[in-house]
Amino acid sequence: MKVIWKFTIRPFTTTVRMPRGAEILTVREQHGEPQIWALVNPRELMGDREILIVPTGGDVPEGGKFVGTFFIENGSLVFHVFDFGYEENR
Repeated sequence: MKVIWKFTIRPFTTTVRMPRGAEILTVREQHGEPQIWALVNPRELMGDREILIVPTGGDVPEGGKFVGTFFIENGSLVFHVFDFGYEENR
């Protein structure tokens, strides 16, 4: 059985501990903080997943998968989120 979990992320690069094989569904701001929602199997082993958060105009290294865009401070700050996968897969 899979469930949806929420993970708080912090600009700019962050490591998120989540079950292996988690499918990132979306990224949004909630209560002033960026969050990732992912479909997970809670019985899977946990792994460290590298997430990169960059502002518009910021440099993005090769190899990341675009996850989404979120706005904070009433839309005055725009950030883009990229998934670089689990630590052992890099």
